Amino acid sequence: GVSEEFHDAYISLGYIMYRARRWDRAIRYYYQAADYARLSGNQEGEAYAYWNMGKAFYEAYAFDQAIQSYQKAIRICKQIEKYSWEGRISYAMGSAYFKAKRYPEADTVLQHALGIFQELNDQERMGYVYIALGNIAYESETYPEAIKQYHTAEKLVNSLYLKGWIMVNTGLAYKSMDRTIEAERFYKTAYELMEEVSAPDLLISLNQQYGDLMMRHAPEEGVKILLQNINLIDSVGYSEPAAVTLRSLVAYYEENGEYTQANKYLHQLDKIQAPFAQRKEELEQLNMQLEVMMANNELQQNSRMLASAEMKWLLAVLSITVLILAGTLAYSDRKRRFYLEQLLTRSSRQQKEQEKKMVV
Repeated sequence: GVSEEFHDAYISLGYIMYRARRWDRAIRYYYQAADYARLSGNQEGEAYAYWNMGKAFYEAYAFDQAIQSYQKAIRICKQIEKYSWEGRISYAMGSAYFKAKRYPEADTVLQHALGIFQELNDQERMGYVYIALGNIAYESETYPEAIKQYHTAEKLVNSLYLKGWIMVNTGLAYKSMDRTIEAERFYKTAYELMEEVSAPDLLISLNQQYGDLMMRHAPEEGVKILLQNINLIDSVGYSEPAAVTLRSLVAYYEENGEYTQANKYLHQLDKIQAPFAQRKEELEQLNMQLEVMMANNELQQNSRMLASAEMKWLLAVLSITVLILAGTLAYSDRKRRFYLEQLLTRSSRQQKEQEKKMVV
């Protein structure tokens, strides 16, 4: 029917905006897709739309809204017995709880996801969960437990990209216990893995962590490592490790009286943070609009007024667009999901490291 066609069209539009990193527009389209799926009684389509809406909220750092979207998707998955989806969405929701610093809830949801993946014998996703549990242990300052969880994860995953992140996280846990030799060993292992995989996001984090470690006893060498991130930041854009790298360089050059260099990196920091701040503002406005739309149920009224001819035109355009994007925007979903989680951990971890330095 027309509602199902609109659902598919808005899912496609949401996908396009998601890949373009326009989270606000993606959220709007996914919400509309969920509404049309509900009108047609397509519960699987509704769950899928809420799942993707949660991912877009997550990317926009709107973690409470992401959690709400995931909860809606999970409720529907339970009703239609979509067990594998329930596990994957539970993992995503646990990551959102983690970023929102709601660690007990994150642990509960992740344990539920782990149980599902164990029943399905999905070892790769079991590895994801153990990494997330390690992150919770790290934030709880139980560093030996974090290392244990990371070690379990390393035995389960096959991806060199994931193994690289595990090495970086394990090194960070050892660094937090002031066990510099072990930390450096894991960072160097990560660099060896980087020779076999191209992952700018991982390399930025690795340079930032290892550079910070070297800054403690060899500041000039640490700065050289941090400077390797500059070109990477230009190509990748905002991430918390990128921001921490620039803050560290600003602080170093200010301490050494090199204010021209300090201002240069301060300007670059402002440059990468500005689009992120703008997106957050757009998201806040979108949240208010969605609340009004849900209260007034405007979408259901509008769906009955749209002409089928317009629908056919829209679907034709979308079909061509999605085919083109499928070739040009090919990107590993597995890598993408894990990258999301890793971005989660950086902000709070770096805060702890800075606080620790201040105490020392």
